[in-house]
Formats: sequence, C-alpha cells, structure tokens
Amino acid sequence: MRPESPSQPPAPEHSGVFAAACTTSTSSATSASQSCLAAALEDDLRDSLAAARAARAACTTHPPALTQPEAQSDRPSVGTSIRELYSCLQTPLFPRHANRDFFSALQAAPNKVTLRAVLASPTALRELPHFLACIQTLQRRRIEVDVRFIVVRWEDLADARRESQHQRDLRFQSVVHTVRERVSDEGFAKHSVTAIDVELNIRTGRIASPPDFKDWSDQTSDAAEAHQKGMTSRYVDEDLARDVAWITDSREPGDAADQRASEQRLIDLATRRAVAVRIANEFDDRPGDEDHAFAMMTSEPTRRLVKCYRPEVTVLNVAIGDVETYSAAS
Repeated sequence: MRPESPSQPPAPEHSGVFAAACTTSTSSATSASQSCLAAALEDDLRDSLAAARAARAACTTHPPALTQPEAQSDRPSVGTSIRELYSCLQTPLFPRHANRDFFSALQAAPNKVTLRAVLASPTALRELPHFLACIQTLQRRRIEVDVRFIVVRWEDLADARRESQHQRDLRFQSVVHTVRERVSDEGFAKHSVTAIDVELNIRTGRIASPPDFKDWSDQTSDAAEAHQKGMTSRYVDEDLARDVAWITDSREPGDAADQRASEQRLIDLATRRAVAVRIANEFDDRPGDEDHAFAMMTSEPTRRLVKCYRPEVTVLNVAIGDVETYSAAS
C-alpha cells in the first residue's frame, strides 16, 4: 500500500526467532495439538521476524505458475507452512489475536484459505509479485486458496490537483488491465481482479466516491478538525480517534507542506478503513465457516500503518523487496 506515514519514527520491531510451532506426538488428540500450536504462536509471534526474513529469498523471485501443487506425500506439517508464510511478511499479523485465530483455523481446516489482496494503484505492479509468492507458499502445500485481487485507485492529492481527470483515468485503467494480464499468466481468472474507483474531490481534499469511502473520509476529516479544537465526538470510534490523533499531532503548526501531507494521510486512513470494512463485511456474510481461515493482504512499511485497518479483519502484511516489477507499458 501507500508508503506515507507521519514524520514520527515507526514502532520498533522486536528481535528474536520464530519458534517451532509445536511438538506433540502423533497419538495426541487433534484438539490438544491445535491448542498447543495456538498457544505457541500467541507467544512466539510477538518476537521479531528477523530470523524469518533471512528466509525471504524464497519469496523475492518472480513466482512460477501456481497451478501445479506438490504431491500430497511431499506436503510438510502445517507448522512448517506457517513458518514459510511468515517469512514473506513485513510485520506480525494484525490484530494480535489473529495469530491464534488464523493459524488455528489453518490447522483445523488446512485445505482452504480465503484471501483478499489489496493493491494500491500507484504501487500495485510492484506489490503483485510478492503477493503471488505469498499465495504460492500456501498453494504448493496443497492448500486451496480462494483469492481475489482488489486494485484500489489510491491517488496522491497533490498529483491529482496537477493532472487532468483524463490522465488520471487512463493511468488507473492501465494498471488494472496489467494486473489482470499478469494474474492470468499465473493461472488465475481475469475476473479474480476487481477495481475500486476512488474519486477525490480535489477542492475539499476529501474522497468523493464510492459512498462508503466518502463516509469514512468525512468521518476522518471531521474527527481531525474536532481533535485540533480539543473536542471529541461521540460518533467517532476509539480506534479512529486514536489514528486521527496520531496523524494530526505529528503535524507542524503553520507548515503548509505538512498541512498538505496531513490531508493525504487522512485520505489514506479513510481508504484503509473503508476497504477493510468491505472485506470484513464479506467475510461476516459467510455463515458456517468458523474454522475457515480468512485474511486480507496488504503491504504497509510499518506496523503502525497496519493498525489503521479495522481490527475485525486479519491482515497479512506482505514484505516488498527488490524483485522484478511489472510495467504497465509492457
């Protein structure tokens, strides 16, 4: 997703090693094994991913076609798959309880995972190979992955004010088209790529459409104005108030450039909230899937930005390194 963040330093990352998931005997009951794995993850995944990142080389090359999984006999334990998946991530799962919930579901029903990969339009072609590599980690373990790629029109307000609507429309359409072509090359249907056309009101500095994104933008901007006046609103939830305060308190008073950056950060916050709520609502509409593993995928540079998403949805924050990138002109 977008790399912008307030000028304060990101939250420090811990150091440590991803511990083995669990070592129960084959005669142990399934429920005991699941509880042991979940408990180990709850403790161990709080540590840094420093050791896991050393294994990230496996995820930083352009992934091969994902339609030929390994033979069943070659499939390692779920714990091994979890460690491989974590080697692709930039930060631990969000929210914290997701460590237990997601991986317990992955063990209880290891044959199916539902992922919604959110691609920000300015960086989508750079993010895509890493998302595919992360998906490959699951697919090659014979885990069925139901994935949809969501390309969000995520514009920079300053650029939008300088360019014509036609130029901006063409750029977004080109990115969506290229993403569809690339995922098709990897064996996914083109219709697995959907687009969210987010329009900015360049005069007000807020989101104009779609309606749910506009609503979050209005809430976020109104909360920022109230916070600057020392006021609180009973209509703003605690998490949103926290994120708005983080953005506005980092701004230098009277600094016009910082004022413009703050406008962009509020747009980014509203976009994160809106897309996460859409995905959370989709997952909530699937009855009878208590043991099913659901998550959205994104690529934020810091843990603090991941916290700007709704805690109702599990977030796999994929690491983005130096790999081959796709060009919309290719």
